[in-house]
Amino acid sequence: SSISDVEPDHVELTPLPKVHWLTCLIEKLDNISDIKHHIGTINHAWSTEMVKKAKQPFAEGAQRISYHGQKMSYTEGADNAQIVLKEFKFIGSGRDRRADYIEIMETQCVAAFMAMEFNKLAPIGSKRIIFISVSVAQVFDNTGVPKYYNVEPLLPEYTNFKKWNTNYGSVNIDEHLIQAFSHWTHDITNGFLVVVDLQGI
Repeated sequence: SSISDVEPDHVELTPLPKVHWLTCLIEKLDNISDIKHHIGTINHAWSTEMVKKAKQPFAEGAQRISYHGQKMSYTEGADNAQIVLKEFKFIGSGRDRRADYIEIMETQCVAAFMAMEFNKLAPIGSKRIIFISVSVAQVFDNTGVPKYYNVEPLLPEYTNFKKWNTNYGSVNIDEHLIQAFSHWTHDITNGFLVVVDLQGI
């Protein structure tokens, strides 16, 4: 598909068939370092949602392409949520599996949990680090074959993304709070994990 530069308010959206929607949650832990014992038991919850998706993607990365969309509200008079649906660019053996999408969702869930705990310890007046929630949408085509997307809210300034650090240890923007957060995740979990590749607005 070609990349579209049409603004989300003017994108033509197509309703998807009944969408199975998966979210996850990490319960409060008495000791944050115990998170390594809970990684394999993150709570999952399925629901059914009404979703519309653009035909053409608006962005692509090294691995995934992104589409504008809407999560329709069941409440009369309520606004529909602007969302982004992301799918893998490459499919085939070992690619584009449901497990891949769930892994991305759970990784974001862990990062969001760690940020929430870090914010409690940050100096008064510091900016808050917040990770957007990521879900998994499962859609079946006319032949019954499932297709998957990772779904996240559309950020209001999505065209102004910054990247503070990378998976390889380099620092692109030396904002002390962000770098302190990455170091803290490593220290508080006794080296079990580190949250890096931080980007956003």
